[in-house]
Formats: sequence, structure tokens, C-alpha cells
Amino acid sequence: MITRRLLLTLPFAPFPARGSFRPPRSPLDAAAPGASHASVTALYRVDAVILLLGVPIFSRSGVGGGYAIAGESASSRSLQFAAGSVPSRARGLNRLGFIHEVCGPEGSRYFGFMTASGEESFSEARRALEEPGGEEAPYTAISGHVGGGAARSRVCRFLFPARLSWADWDRLLPAAFAASEDSNGGEPETARPCSGRFQESFLAALHRAMLAGPGRAEYSFVYGARDLTLQASVRRDAKLAFLRLEGKIFHGAKTLSSFRLWYSPSRLVPERIEIQPRSFLRLVLRAEPPPA
Repeated sequence: MITRRLLLTLPFAPFPARGSFRPPRSPLDAAAPGASHASVTALYRVDAVILLLGVPIFSRSGVGGGYAIAGESASSRSLQFAAGSVPSRARGLNRLGFIHEVCGPEGSRYFGFMTASGEESFSEARRALEEPGGEEAPYTAISGHVGGGAARSRVCRFLFPARLSWADWDRLLPAAFAASEDSNGGEPETARPCSGRFQESFLAALHRAMLAGPGRAEYSFVYGARDLTLQASVRRDAKLAFLRLEGKIFHGAKTLSSFRLWYSPSRLVPERIEIQPRSFLRLVLRAEPPPA
């Protein structure tokens, strides 16, 4: 299949140790014109807590890793976030995701991809761990642009070898972008009008909420075919000496997700992130100290 052939043409670079880590170059870097005036990077350790009826029953640290980057130039802002599991630390579970947005006067352009998983309950997740997987794993990618009263997006689904994981990040990112650009592997691009208040996607809306500081506010954004709302409440957390943001994402009246993050006003990448992607799973991302 085309995605396997693309993977074979890409150079393999093992994921470096944390002390020498450099985030892989994103396909959207060329869409951020001008030299970066400021760039901040955070590297994360991912810890997992398993819940049963809302009660923690198991936890493990270091089940994965991640990073966040916020960079600015004279004419654009570049925001990235990625995280993934280390199967050997996560009972063989292999999950990862990436999103990059470039925001400027003409709106936001974004690209993201993630492993596709259908576990919605604790029993389904346990079955996924117990049953051996196939040789290939499903992925979903999305690309889009919002601004000027219009929104465009395209979704692509493809298969990669299941043995590839977060450790193969340098190889997966360009391969996912190449697969999403393949006209044979995705859905037709959708284009639609949208209200003038929709000029950005999720990371840009979240970044604005962090910049605004203490208080409550709502931010409209677009992701794919949906107009969404971020409700953010920011207050000072005296115990941790950071600002704490509690966020919820809505599609109309329906809550899609909720999360919390802690950050310093002088360093606008989170120091800690808590998210519960499933009712039985809570993930905590903690920023690691910079290498000595």
C-alpha cells in the first residue's frame, strides 16, 4: 500500500535520549514565515492512572513522553503539541498523537494525526491489551485552514506497521504528512463558510486563554468540520506557584472533553497537564527539568 512504500523511502532515525532531544521538523514549519523571535519548549513525562467507577485502582509513571513548543515571529505564531506511549512501559499499548498550528493575520493552518482507537470502556481497554494486535495499526490525520470567513479541512485514514511507536517519531511525522497528502488515501476536502469570530483552531484559542490570565472567558475555534467553544477558567494556584487553567470544549451544548493545566505567565507552555481521554483513564504530563 502507498503508506508502507512511503515509510520505506524515509530515513530511519532512532528517537534520541532526552538529554539530546530535538523535536522533529514539522511539515508546517515552512508556513511560519520569518525567523522566530522567541521559542519555548517543554518536554514531558507521561504518567497514567486507571480508574474504575471514578476511583483510581492502578497508576504507573513514565508510560510515555511528549513535548510542547510555542514560537513567535513578527508575522506568525507556531504552536505544537505531541505525546505518545512507550509500549514496554504501557503493557504493550501503542498510542500517539501530534498537532501543529501556524496562526497569522489570515487565520490558522493546522495539521495533526493520531493512532485510531475505539476503546470506550474499561472492559474494552482490557480486551485490547489482552488480544494480540495485527501487523498494521490504523491512523487518522487531519489538515485544515480557517480564516477570512471560511473553513477548509480534509481527513485521511491509513495504516502503518504496528511496531512503529513514539520512539520512531522522526520517521512517523513525515510519513503521516506524506500519507495525508496522497489524493488516493483520504476524503475530499470540505469547504464551508463560517462566522467571522472563527479565525483560529484549538491550540491558538488555548494560547489566547493562557495569555489572558486570571478570569473566565469563552473562545470560539474550528477543528475539522465543527465549530467549537473553549470555556476557560484561570486562577492562581498558590500551592504550586503557577496559574491553573481549567478548560472544557463544547460542540453546541455537548461537552466533548475537559482538562486542566498549570503554567507560568512568563513561560507559555504548560508545566503540567491533566486530561481524562476516557472514563477509565487519566493522563498526567509533567514537564521534565532541562538536561544538565
